[in-house]
Amino acid sequence: MTVRNCLLNFFSHLGMFLLPHPGHAFMADKDPKTTEPDELFQKHLKDFVISMNSDTHSVTKKVAGQEISGIDFISLVEAWGVRCRESAHLFPDVKDIRETTVKMQHAMALFTSIALFNENFQKYMDSGTVDVSEEDFSENYHHLRTAAETAFERIPKMKDKHTEAVSMAQLRKNCQSIYEKNKVIHDTQRKMKAAQDDFEREQQKYREDLQVHTEKLTRLEQATKDLQARATELVAQNEADRKNFEIKQKELETEFFQKKMLLEEDRLAREAEFAREKKLFEKEERAREDEFQKQIQIIKEQ
Repeated sequence: MTVRNCLLNFFSHLGMFLLPHPGHAFMADKDPKTTEPDELFQKHLKDFVISMNSDTHSVTKKVAGQEISGIDFISLVEAWGVRCRESAHLFPDVKDIRETTVKMQHAMALFTSIALFNENFQKYMDSGTVDVSEEDFSENYHHLRTAAETAFERIPKMKDKHTEAVSMAQLRKNCQSIYEKNKVIHDTQRKMKAAQDDFEREQQKYREDLQVHTEKLTRLEQATKDLQARATELVAQNEADRKNFEIKQKELETEFFQKKMLLEEDRLAREAEFAREKKLFEKEERAREDEFQKQIQIIKEQ
């Protein structure tokens, strides 16, 4: 009756499939390969396998009232195996099957709750917590731990205050251990993020300084080019002015020479005119002198 009550309390739906006896010859043979079971047993076994793989029975597996995936089921089976191996001394006799069932149910509930907390905490870490403060990180831990404790309490299991208290303490201890491990990762990520931010700020400052120096160098190069262009322009202008000066100087020299020649010709002409007039004056003077002498002679003769 105790086993029946445990099964009814733990599983939501129960079914039964009766198989006939496989046959005395099959059971008595130490090597089952040499003797086959009775045909009736084989037929009903085939019907059982077909029935269990039909759409009617192919339903999502539930553990403690919660649906689980194939991967989760494998983990649970492995956990059961570990639990059975570590707790071989707890396997019950008929007289204490309830106590062991309570411990096994609480152990599975503990395993499921820890797995839930670890999964949720891992999702939280994967969502990106590098910018989350230590206060918010700790607050989220308490929130997830409360959710795990609630999940543990809601999993159907036989009641036992002592076992439940021990399991709850173990759940909190495991949650704290998971939290501390992830907190180390979180602190490391924050330090790496801070170092990366400092590095990026230094890089940005370096790029800005480089940009400023590049702009200054560009302006300096442009100013140098402008000065070189201006110098080239001044040299060309100076060369043009020199040539113009030489041309103007030659023109002035030619003009001066021409004016000098004209003045020389005018001087010579004036000197020739003066000599001619002087000769004419001297001729007239001699003529007047002769006339004066003649007058004196005439006067003397009278």
